[in-house]
Amino acid sequence: MLRFERLDGRDLDVQSTHKDAARHLLGGAVLDLRLLSSLECTGLVEEILSLQSARFDPSQQSYTEILVAEDEASLGWGTAEAHGKELIALPPILERVTGYLDAMCAPLRAAGERRLFSITPSMRRARSFPRFYHQDSPHRPHAYRLVWDLGLERSSEVLNVHFIPHGELEDPDGQIRPQYTHLFQRADFVDHYGLSDAEIDARQIQVREENLPTPDDQYPLKNGHALAWIDPLFYHSTYLRAGRSLDELWPHGRSIILFREIIGHRSSGLPDDRELGQLLGFPHHSA
Repeated sequence: MLRFERLDGRDLDVQSTHKDAARHLLGGAVLDLRLLSSLECTGLVEEILSLQSARFDPSQQSYTEILVAEDEASLGWGTAEAHGKELIALPPILERVTGYLDAMCAPLRAAGERRLFSITPSMRRARSFPRFYHQDSPHRPHAYRLVWDLGLERSSEVLNVHFIPHGELEDPDGQIRPQYTHLFQRADFVDHYGLSDAEIDARQIQVREENLPTPDDQYPLKNGHALAWIDPLFYHSTYLRAGRSLDELWPHGRSIILFREIIGHRSSGLPDDRELGQLLGFPHHSA
């Protein structure tokens, strides 16, 4: 049975709470961190939308990534028409949340490691990425140490998040057992924003509440709460809740932010593109 532990992240300036968080995470738990009030959730959504709208129309299909080191932060963005990257000052609520998470990370860092967060907001999106089990580390295994999924609006009414420890899906050699391979992405979904759910399912069935491998481990992603976990320990996926439809998101959308701590950064400033590529293990940046 998957273990969840609850902490109030607003108390993370207390040293004993930092140690409790690290102990639970290293022990294989997923943390439910209460971080924001309802009013603060609304404020954080507006902060992100303001950062975006100053540079492009947030209603367009787009990506946004915020990188945060100890001494500086940058915003990268892209749409079909344009892309860019620039140094920014973190808005107040986002800076406070980042400080909470930084305090939780500090006891887990190796000597000489410095803060480097990748923050990916998804503001009022009516579409979700295809829902398959995965880890967040992209090209280098375990490029991320900790991952947080912070719910801000309508977080678990329609979609939710499911976690499975590696050992429950893998054989002794670390390979996904045949009965579970259909839950992992096997098709190319570069065009997923332009596909209906039916068209995605025609390529590969998505994870839904009805086909969760361990349905007893469901746990709601609540507004103002972040689910936190050590990336190498779990596979995870968003899934469509039973009896709900993605069409329900069209009038209102859904807002979440994904925070990831990148392992191995040793400067107080931001890495350049080449250094970041090496940290993440992109092949063309490897030494």
